[in-house]
Amino acid sequence: MSDDVLAEASQEITKGWRAGMQVAEFLARRRQRDLTRAERQSLEDERRLRQVMEGERRLAAPVYRAALDEGWWETATVEQAAHVYSVAGRFSQLDPEAARAVAECERQAKLRWNIDLTQPIQPLTSQDVDPKVLAASAPAIAGEEREDWGRRLDESAQEHVSQDRGRDAASQDPPARSASRVDVMEAEQATAVAWVKEHYSTHDAPWAAGLDEDAASRQWAHRLYSSLAAEGYDLDAPPALSSLDDRVRPDLEAQATEGYQADLAAATGTDRSQVDISSVIGADSTEALKRSWQAEHDGSYPDPQQWFAHFASQGSRVAPTVPGTVQLAGSPARSGAYTELARRAAAGEAEQAGMAPEAYLDSLQLHQRRALINGYGVTGDQNAASRGRVAAYRIAYAGAAAEARGRGSVAHARTNLEAAEAREALYASGGAPTAATSREQADVSWAQAAETAWDSQAAREQWAQQQLEAGSPPEAVRAAVTGQQALHEPASRATRAPSSPRRRGRARGVRQNGPRRRQQHL
Repeated sequence: MSDDVLAEASQEITKGWRAGMQVAEFLARRRQRDLTRAERQSLEDERRLRQVMEGERRLAAPVYRAALDEGWWETATVEQAAHVYSVAGRFSQLDPEAARAVAECERQAKLRWNIDLTQPIQPLTSQDVDPKVLAASAPAIAGEEREDWGRRLDESAQEHVSQDRGRDAASQDPPARSASRVDVMEAEQATAVAWVKEHYSTHDAPWAAGLDEDAASRQWAHRLYSSLAAEGYDLDAPPALSSLDDRVRPDLEAQATEGYQADLAAATGTDRSQVDISSVIGADSTEALKRSWQAEHDGSYPDPQQWFAHFASQGSRVAPTVPGTVQLAGSPARSGAYTELARRAAAGEAEQAGMAPEAYLDSLQLHQRRALINGYGVTGDQNAASRGRVAAYRIAYAGAAAEARGRGSVAHARTNLEAAEAREALYASGGAPTAATSREQADVSWAQAAETAWDSQAAREQWAQQQLEAGSPPEAVRAAVTGQQALHEPASRATRAPSSPRRRGRARGVRQNGPRRRQQHL
């Protein structure tokens, strides 16, 4: 195939990606205009349309979530990726997870197929794109198999032309407002309010009573929505909300006291040996934070308004100065999905840390993310000075966490390289291990074990006990746990209990369902 033919094919593929996204953005703007009209007409019309929009989003979610699965990209074709890209674009203003999928598709398109989607171009029409290419890349969801995507592409192009010329006919709806960042926040807040109405009641959070007319209540709905997403909760099945007015259960009193103080110290960098936390924050906040710890221990989520007042605001008083050293958590917090509110809340601190908002949020502990997001837009706080010191510690913490993560990535890559070199040396010797290659492979095995096998002394001792109970020679176990002898099993399995003998065949009528994992909807 000649270079000219290849270039032409590449251009056609790129047009497909762009056309699909052009239609996706057009459909999103049209839905936003429909919603604006429904809001003007009646609450019932608005409610019905939001239900329709949420139904569409749920149909689309499995499609665009594929882009966030690294394994999916190993087999995805350029046509499949184009379709996922446009579907994600269609719902990116409703779901931050879809927005993340858009960014990932653009990155993968450049990496895998050299398709640059970041440069602005003139709108495409149906005459510019092969119908089959457009059909494959269109943002279709279930039930839209017969949609005329060529017509939708032409309508979107015409809308662009009308806006460019500044012609807004009286019979037409106002041009879409999604280009404005303020309007993005308004749309996201409206989504958050509708979501809170669907999943919670005034019994769960008193502030929910004012969602229809009170701006502060709507802001707390937006913060709750953003916080849960940032912490990795499944927004299709969110946790129950717990008031912090009740007292902690007597059987959990000691655990709750230790738990909330450890959480607060970790989030603020406070040295507990130097600060009497309960005395500094006062009796009311002490009781509230014990209750907050119990709520999370029981699988629910503390009322964000109360949690902010007691943990993020009053709790910041435990930091009379900015800590001079950073104490990193034992393991990094799970990643979340970040709304526009979350990104804006993090923007200032992220800039000081020299990081993108998403990377900055990923580098924080969960309670640090929650404090940052719930504090966005809060003014007149009497603890503003101490909150500023806690913010300075967050910046230092994120930088240290990112640096540690970078070192870990380098070490992991180096270990993998050494393992590959050892295997190559083994193969070069004809498949029979020599003394040198055996030593090299043992060194690599123990390097991997040091990274992944034993995260603590307790885990090391537990593994050793399991091996002894399974009948392993004590000398071999002792040598293994002290690093004097390489294990024959993979390092990733080193902390697992030895499996019992297994019968041939498959047991009948037995099925075990594991606990449901939290999903990052949003």
